[in-house]
Amino acid sequence: MVIYIITKMDNLKEGIILEEGYISVGGKNIWYCVYGKEKEGTPVLFVHGGPGFSTITDGIRELSEDRPVYFYDQLGSMRSDMADSSDTYTVGYFVGELDEVRKSLGLDKVILMGHSWGGGLVAAYVLDRKPEGVSSLVLVSPFLSAALFEEDTRRNFDRLPEEFRKTIEAYDRDGNYGQEYQIAMVEYYKAYMCLQRPFPGVLMQAFGTMNEEVYGKLWGPSELKLVGTLRDFDLLPELGNLNLPVLIVGGDNDEVGVEGMRVCQLAIPNARLAVIPGAAHMNYLDQPELFRSVVGKFIREF
Repeated sequence: MVIYIITKMDNLKEGIILEEGYISVGGKNIWYCVYGKEKEGTPVLFVHGGPGFSTITDGIRELSEDRPVYFYDQLGSMRSDMADSSDTYTVGYFVGELDEVRKSLGLDKVILMGHSWGGGLVAAYVLDRKPEGVSSLVLVSPFLSAALFEEDTRRNFDRLPEEFRKTIEAYDRDGNYGQEYQIAMVEYYKAYMCLQRPFPGVLMQAFGTMNEEVYGKLWGPSELKLVGTLRDFDLLPELGNLNLPVLIVGGDNDEVGVEGMRVCQLAIPNARLAVIPGAAHMNYLDQPELFRSVVGKFIREF
């Protein structure tokens, strides 16, 4: 149920209207927004990563020139309510939340787009619920297998300068994830998360407002320490059951490695893989025009 709506003009482009509001899901307020609601193309529903991160519309909302593009913050993220208990933060909950958001927004026919953890979430939703009306998936640097991701992070970590590797390893052994550890981790993020210098303000805001409780519960204390409930997450054996067109998009310097994305592409019957040069995990911020060109061409088919 949509409980209230705010509509305003956005400076994206003259004539593009931003509408935002809240949806009630299980008695909690879930924030959403939409660009180009009046457009006629098949709507896109974008699902953010994290877990515990929040929506970044930059680089994605521009797709609203010919279709509505919807976003929402998951429970526990930035503009949405927090859960009463951290036990609520499960894959099962977030799959159900996605279903409720879609129904509340009236997205009977939709293209689902998920980034990172959000990519795994939309794939899990389709595999679990087998919903009607999902015309295609766009999986942006998707987290589809914990085992594949850990292979990628180990490979990425080994490429860092030795001084940063030693610092990260030392603090990791002690379970100390304080300031010195975080400073060293910035080098990892600069190499594999985002190549823009300085980091875009929207990315810094998302880092600053990340819900550590959600992240810690599902992921762990650090990007390189996957010890939360997602440690056994593995959709790879089920990807062959995704019987719809899928586009996987990643950067050539992505923390989700191209090798792993290729494995997932080959496991899906009707999947394409696009690797964006000069881009990392936040490829839609690193190379927004290339990203929109690749994704726009794909979604115009549906």
